[in-house]
Amino acid sequence: MRPATIQRHALLGLLLCGFAVAPLAAQSDADSAAIRSGDERLVKAFNGGKADEVAAMFLPQGELIDEEGTVHTGREQIKELLTKFFAKFPRVKLTVELDSVRVIGPVAIVEGTRYTSTKDDQEQAQVRFVSVRTKVGNEWPIVSLRDMSDEPLPTPGDQLQVLAWLVGDWVNESTDAAVKISYRWSEDKNFLLGDFNITRGGSPVMKSTQRIGWD
Repeated sequence: MRPATIQRHALLGLLLCGFAVAPLAAQSDADSAAIRSGDERLVKAFNGGKADEVAAMFLPQGELIDEEGTVHTGREQIKELLTKFFAKFPRVKLTVELDSVRVIGPVAIVEGTRYTSTKDDQEQAQVRFVSVRTKVGNEWPIVSLRDMSDEPLPTPGDQLQVLAWLVGDWVNESTDAAVKISYRWSEDKNFLLGDFNITRGGSPVMKSTQRIGWD
């Protein structure tokens, strides 16, 4: 094959690839828009306290997995769960921030964060979620929705609060010796620092320090 012929075939191939990719990209954008629109309807139904409408956005055997790992399978269980929730928290409000929507053929993976607050804003919750959806006609019902706590992990200082009672000065004296211990928090509040001073007859015998941390 001559160079000119090769170039013509290569150019034709690139053009064909371009025509093939464009409809796929357009379809992916349309699917992503449909998923986002579905989430908007879900939020509206949730804020309206409509447990049946929210549950209907799952597949008949879809699942909802809460932060504790409890699995609620099927629309009836999900509806029952939501009905109890709305009864306990009337007029609760939900907002959703989507981080990513990945469409892979007839399956989509959606990641984001949900924020819920009671009507008086006294109780608020922030939960990260991952949902798997599948295309049915022009809709994208939820196959699986998993919640994950988005609360910050306890700091080492938080973990050491059970030992906070150590902070202060401690003295143990006998007829000929004295042990003085002083505990304080480090500047970053993540360690407990202890100073030990042992004397006998008023003369220093030993000094030492201790650092307590959480691993």
